[in-house]
This record gives sequence, structure tokens and C-alpha cells, in this order.
Amino acid sequence: MCCVVPHVIELTNLTNNSVINHEFLLIKGKLSKTCSPDKQIQLKSSRNGHHKLVSQESRVSVANGEFKILYRFQACGEATGAMKVTEEFIVSYCSASIKFKCHYRPQENPYKIQPFYIICKGHDGSFNSTTAESSGRRVGGGGGSFGGGGGVGSGNGSGSASEACAIIDLNMKLLQCLYAEKLNESGFGRRTFVLKSRCQIFKSNLDVEEALKLSQEELWNKFAYEIINSEHGNDPKVKFVAFIGCTKYEPITDGDFSYENIKRHIKGNAALGGGGLALFGSGFFYSWPSKFEDIIDCFENNEKVDLERFADDSNYRRTYSGVYATSLGAVCHEIGHIFDLGHTNDGVMGNGFDYLNRVFTIDKLTESLPDRIIGPQTQPTDVPSVRFTKIKRDQNRFLEKYHEQKSGGDSFFFTRNCAIILAYNRWLRNDCKDDMKNARITQEKDNLLVMASSPLKLIEIRCTADSLVSDYFEFAKEKFTYEFALPKDIDYTKHHVFAICIDGTTKRLDFDS
Repeated sequence: MCCVVPHVIELTNLTNNSVINHEFLLIKGKLSKTCSPDKQIQLKSSRNGHHKLVSQESRVSVANGEFKILYRFQACGEATGAMKVTEEFIVSYCSASIKFKCHYRPQENPYKIQPFYIICKGHDGSFNSTTAESSGRRVGGGGGSFGGGGGVGSGNGSGSASEACAIIDLNMKLLQCLYAEKLNESGFGRRTFVLKSRCQIFKSNLDVEEALKLSQEELWNKFAYEIINSEHGNDPKVKFVAFIGCTKYEPITDGDFSYENIKRHIKGNAALGGGGLALFGSGFFYSWPSKFEDIIDCFENNEKVDLERFADDSNYRRTYSGVYATSLGAVCHEIGHIFDLGHTNDGVMGNGFDYLNRVFTIDKLTESLPDRIIGPQTQPTDVPSVRFTKIKRDQNRFLEKYHEQKSGGDSFFFTRNCAIILAYNRWLRNDCKDDMKNARITQEKDNLLVMASSPLKLIEIRCTADSLVSDYFEFAKEKFTYEFALPKDIDYTKHHVFAICIDGTTKRLDFDS
């Protein structure tokens, strides 16, 4: 019997003939009316007129008339990165369907990101894990629960270095898609960063036993110095995202599961970004997928974490999905720092990076999560021009903080000033050339003037103690200027200025002397 319900399918983030520069594609849309509970959203794709049902591989998330589909352009990995693909898609539900094309065109940019998996001296490269015990939980590669109790380089079970690299590769591609989506939502098109190659092993001369004793700032300094002085460090157009392989969790037995106590029990760990390096521990890989088909399952796995055995960083959600969302959100945040972003009160660079899961799933639950406190932190000494994020959970401020659920929104966004910096940053542009000349950004301290040889696009005033943006000035195309007079009612002994030109040149300016 033919369905008489007038279904209408609408795409909300794509138009026909959209050009996609990243391997993972997020398809978002709305369904006007539903009918039988057994009816499902389906996705078919074709390249040469032969349609293939791909909904099962891509995982469809549907609720309240909204749907999201995560799709992967097949055979577009490193070996065929230059390949251009045009695919035709059909999204259907019951008697309704919508057809559209997407053109996969890998972005070309001499400014690139190189992922590393760092193996310390005396370590075998494995990360602690156990076999997945959760019913219905799907994990791939080295997935499993991050345990303790074993010696260095081993645990109740071990994921290999190659499995760690698979986890890193998959999730860096997911972040490529995320950056593109968020910039597109901000009106700048799907700009994103380019990966130089698959994750590579970086063998450090730092002894594993010493690494487990160092603070995250000390680890950043050690590894940044080694990378810069290695064969990889002589190209100024390459920035690095690195994960420490020997991160170790000492299980908590005293019942104190506050964030600060959990943090004290994680050794060889970091979540710091600035300059040319974003550095992280591998301590939460137990919640990360290594296979594309497991991504949505990991975002939707609400099984509680065994806090006596496994490290938790979920902003007190205590679930595997919460750990995945928060820890990958932290990576997104710290990568923002190496792209010159400061801190903001809201959004990815402030209190909002816990909600990364909502970008890829339909999650309308309003969660009460504590605010983050962004505070001053010791600067590293070996590598200049670095900002750090110090994130704390303050139980005394466990407020009833409810994030507004906007129509079609997901609570994960870059504020306007951050989106502008990303859009004009050379690492996210598709019009950069090897021979791009730097503009000169200078200052006239007595008159509080910022001057540039290329038109200015944005100026921010940031608190020096925590890099929190207190004010910013955007210059529209019709109002481009080469000179800007700063406001005089700012205490410049406690603030500095960040400027970016339309060609991507950036500079920090101090007016405190």
C-alpha cells in the first residue's frame, strides 16, 4: 500500500555540486514528517551510475525529524590523495528522496599538519589497554579500556604503535571534517587543514621513566625541542600534532575521583598547544575508535567508565562517549592554539569543547556540565611564542549550566573572531602559495598604533595571563585598513595585541613598555 504521508527531505549543510576538500563528509538534513517506525533514512551513492546502499557503513543518526550521516569517500587515502572524485547521492525515506552530487577535491596547500606518535627511549610503543568488555560496544584496532597495573610499556593488554597510529589517523581526518563544517557554518566555506602524511612514529631520546615524572609543560618543551631539531623541523610550513605513547594511569583506590585527583594519577600526559606543536597523551585512546564504522558507536556509547581502573576526562559525564567527546574536543581546542587562536568565554576555545559528539550525532539532551577555568600557566623556555590552556574542573562551581539548544545547533562552535582567524590562517586556506610574502606588522607604542604593509583583517586584545580575548576589531572588505589606533582605556601592562592581515600574516604586539 502506498504511503499517503507527504514526506519532504531537506539538506541543511550541503547544496548540489558541493566541493568537499576532506575525506569524511557530514550530511545533515531535516525530515518533515515520519510514518511507520520501521521506516529508516537510507543513503545510496554512485560514481558511474551504479548506486550502492551505504547507510550501514556510514551510520545514520536520526531524531526529532533531523538526521546526520557520516560518509567516507572510498579509495581517497594517502596513496590516492590527488584523486578527484564526483559522487552522486540519494537520501531517501519511505516515498521521498533527494538527489545531489558532491565533488571530492583534496585540498592543496604547502602549509600542512604532521601527526606523530612519540615513543620514548626504553619504551616499546604500546599503549595500555584491555580487551573491550562492554556489551554492544564496537571498537577497532587498539581500542579497549585503558588500564593500569602493568609495567612500563605493558598493561592488562597492549595496543601496538601501529594501532595507535590508526586511531590518530582516523580522528585527525574526523577533525578535518569538523573544522570544515564549523567554518562553513560561519560563512567562510569548507576551509580545513591538510595532513602532510599519515601518522609517523617519532622516536624520542627522552627516557620513559623520566617522561613519566615530568609535567606537561616540561614534556612540551622536551618534545618541541627534539622535533624542531630533527629532520622534520626545518620546514616552517609544517606544524605538528603529537601523542605521547607512554602515558600511564595509576588506578585510584581511595575513592577520590575528582578531576584533579584523576589528573594526578595520569603520568606522561599533556594537553597543550601553541607555536608549532599541539601535544597530548594517549591516555584516553580506550574510548577512541580506529575504524570509520565505529565512530558513531563510540559517540553514542553511554556505558559508565570504571573509575577505579580507567582514566576519565569527560567533564564528569563518566561515560565512554563523554571521554571520547571531551578528549577529542580538547585536541580540537589545542589545535586551535597552534592556528593562533586565543581563549574565549564560549565555544571551542572556551567552555564548549565537551560537546564535540553533537556535531556528528543528533543529541538534544541538555547536559549540566561545570564551567572550565582558564588560568595562567608557566611558559616553556626552549620554544618561543607559545600559549597554553590550563583546564580545571572546579567542583565548587558545578553550576546548573544549561547550553541553549538552537534549532539545528549542536553547541559546538568557534566564536566569530576565532572563525575569522581560522579562515585567513595559511594552514586552512586553499589559495596559499610557497612564495607567499609575509606582510610586515609593526607598532607605534606611544600612539598605540598597529600598522601593516598588507590590509589588516582582525585585531584582538588578549589578557596576557590566560590569553583570554577581551575585545576584538574586525575590518570588513570595504573597510580594510593598514593602520589602527588601539583604545586607550586598556591596561596594556596586563594585555597584549594579536593582529592578522588578509594574507595570513600574524603578529603578537606588546604595548606595556
